[in-house]
Amino acid sequence: MKSTSFLSAFAKINLDLKVLNKRDDGYHNIESIIVFLNLSDTIKVKRSSKLSVNFDSPFEENISQKNNTIIKIYEYFLANYPNLHKYSIHVDKKIPISAGLGGGSADAASFMRFLIKDNNINPNDINLDSIAKRVGADIPVCYTNYSARVSGLGEHINRVSINFPLYALIVYPNISMSTKWVFENFMNKKTDEKIITLKDDLSIENLKDSKNDLQDIVVKKYPIINDVIDKIKRTRGCIISRMTGSGSTCFGLYKEHEDTVESEKYLRTIYPNFWIKSVRIKN
Repeated sequence: MKSTSFLSAFAKINLDLKVLNKRDDGYHNIESIIVFLNLSDTIKVKRSSKLSVNFDSPFEENISQKNNTIIKIYEYFLANYPNLHKYSIHVDKKIPISAGLGGGSADAASFMRFLIKDNNINPNDINLDSIAKRVGADIPVCYTNYSARVSGLGEHINRVSINFPLYALIVYPNISMSTKWVFENFMNKKTDEKIITLKDDLSIENLKDSKNDLQDIVVKKYPIINDVIDKIKRTRGCIISRMTGSGSTCFGLYKEHEDTVESEKYLRTIYPNFWIKSVRIKN
C-alpha cells in the first residue's frame, strides 16, 4: 500500500424513516430512504506496529480513542482474520457527532472498505447482517455508499436513483441524541402510516407522503427541533423539512442550489450558535 492513504467518509440523511416492529432480538425493523451528502470526514491511514485512532473535531462531544466505530469494525474483522495489518488512523471530523448524520458509521464503513482491500479479503465473504447487529445499523448502507431504500436493521439495501439535482440545508441544534434512548421511548408506539414503495427512482411526490416516525419522540423532549423544522419549511424553495434518523439534525430539501444558500444565510441569523450548512445530495 501507499505509505499514507486518505479516505472520505460521507454523511447521510434519512429522507424518511418507518419503524415497523420490535424483533425478538430486541432491535427494531425499519424502512428508510437514505442518501449521502457532499459533506465528509477525512481519514488518514498508514500501517503501524500497533493500532491507534485519534480525532480532530470542532464539536464539543469527546470521542473515545479506544471505543469508537473504527476500533469496533477493526476488532470485528480481527476476530475473523487474525493476521490483519495494524494501522495508525487519524480522523478529521467535519460531520457533527450523535446528530443523525451517520458520521461514526461512515467512518467505520470507509475504513472497512480500505481494510478489505489492504488485507486482500474477499468482499463476498462480508456478512452485513452481522455487522449491522454488532457494530452499527447504518454501516452496511454507508459501506455501499449509494442512495438506497434500506430495511431490516439496515442490512437489506435496494439502490434508488436520483435523476434530478437535489440540495439540502442541514441544521444541527447542538443536541446529542442517543439512538438507544430514542428507540426505547418509541417501543410502545405503532406506526399506521403507509410505507412508500420504491422500485428504482426517487420522486418528490413519494417523499411528501412520508415522514420520520422518530421525530415526535425527539420533539417532545426538545421542542426547539420542531421550531427549526418549521423555520426551514418556511424558506424559499423548500420541498420538505424534517428530522434525520434519531436526531437531532434537521434538514430541508431544495431543487435549486441558490435557495439552499439563501436559506442558510437566513437560518444563521435566527440560530447563530447552531451548526448550519448547505450541501448537495450525491447522485
